[in-house]
Amino acid sequence: MSDKVHMMTEAFITVSGKVQTVGFRDFVKQHADELGLFGYVQNQDDGSVEVLVQGEKEHIESLLEKLWKGPVFSEVKNIMVEWHVARSQDPFLDFDIWK
Repeated sequence: MSDKVHMMTEAFITVSGKVQTVGFRDFVKQHADELGLFGYVQNQDDGSVEVLVQGEKEHIESLLEKLWKGPVFSEVKNIMVEWHVARSQDPFLDFDIWK
């Protein structure tokens, strides 16, 4: 296993507000891909969006800045973040939209 995997950080993010049916998941995927991040984004039954992301902390912080802005028709009211050391035994290989 490479040193890159051991240096990775993981963030579990919950975004609330007007974040469903506004292209939010596509927005997250686009920016995660641009930043070289791994993980997933998915809608939750309570209207929030869940993001689990792995990568360099600085890149995750850049994604968080973008999440506060969101796509044009979204209205982000709150973002909760839990930081962890990335699970090196089970790293994600890409960034996906989960249904």
